[in-house]
Amino acid sequence: MGVRLLPDGRTLATGGDDGDVQIWRASDGHALRSLSGHGGKVYDLAFTSDGRMLATAGAGRTLRLWNATTGTLIRILDGHGWEVWACTFAPDDRLFSADGEANLRAWDPHTGDLVFQAAGHSTAVWDCNFAPDGRLLATAGDRDARLWQASTGELVHVLEHPDWVATTRFSRDGKTIAAIGGSGTVALWNTPAWDRRHTLEGHTADTSNCDFSPDGTLLATAARDGTARLWDTATGQALHQLDSGVYELFSCAFTPDGSTLAICGHDGTLQLWDTATATLRHTVTGHTEDVNYCEFSPDGHLLASAAADGRLQLWSPATGETHWLDGHTGGITACRFSPDGTLLATAGNEKTIRVWHIAEGRCLCALRVDSPLYACAWQPDGRSIAAAGLHGTYLFDYLI
Repeated sequence: MGVRLLPDGRTLATGGDDGDVQIWRASDGHALRSLSGHGGKVYDLAFTSDGRMLATAGAGRTLRLWNATTGTLIRILDGHGWEVWACTFAPDDRLFSADGEANLRAWDPHTGDLVFQAAGHSTAVWDCNFAPDGRLLATAGDRDARLWQASTGELVHVLEHPDWVATTRFSRDGKTIAAIGGSGTVALWNTPAWDRRHTLEGHTADTSNCDFSPDGTLLATAARDGTARLWDTATGQALHQLDSGVYELFSCAFTPDGSTLAICGHDGTLQLWDTATATLRHTVTGHTEDVNYCEFSPDGHLLASAAADGRLQLWSPATGETHWLDGHTGGITACRFSPDGTLLATAGNEKTIRVWHIAEGRCLCALRVDSPLYACAWQPDGRSIAAAGLHGTYLFDYLI
């Protein structure tokens, strides 16, 4: 189901499995009109910047453009060879759309002309992350990482990797990007020149996740060989190997001050390691299945973990207290704090992304897509959430 708020905040549009688009008054939920025409599920919707035009993407391999005020159908855009999963308007009102085969198209909505088309990843997209300034979105899939202009969807650069890419990550200053994946190989590139700085080798199995220290001097990697490693980003040298004793590791995360690294994996626990001495400080228990992802809040007061048992754990390093957030009906693959630390986004195997209010401990919204999700990320301004899944990358405006 797609949900979009009109730029003035007064009107809400929703699309569902029945193929109809509903227009609602946001203040009281009063139904204003219904738009019919799609022959099946409506996956996404988007308003132009002035709110006068509404685009809908769905079954039938088409996009439809509507007069947002009257509900009149303006035109149908054909050309995709697969169902259209996503659509969004650029600031100049060009319409961008993506289909189930990861193809991207840009349209002139006023004429219906195709501006350009480009092929994206040819397989599932495993991960997505925004650059610190929010201008670029990095996606991981195939044997490369791809950089996209976040405002327009234009492909900026392709970073080739020796094997399939599972995760990308920017350093906090945005000057370095890391890509990890198959065969345990880790690659570092300088931005914006996109020249490769180092290729880091040492893991004996696929790398699962990575994180830069806050000052950018260290890169931590977690791998399916059961080890985490700390690398010097300037020299490319391995500084420490952390032997977890766990069969496989799936995620790692630094505290905001960089003094501690959390790692998690197959045994359902989280381990906290001292990054200076490479010694184990503490083990957090509670999950009953694999812990797929972990992240510290921006202030370091909470450690969130997402697990295959469908539960979200919030643990306080200061008090040791644990709180649980329940709502997912399947395994949770990722959890990411909003930039201000008040919200938490989670992605799951049951094809949903959820947004949680941490202080209140409740789910604010749940957005369903067409495929299992593997990752999610907040845009630095906190107004958009990207999610990566089996059928590609999704970008949601979060305006609640």
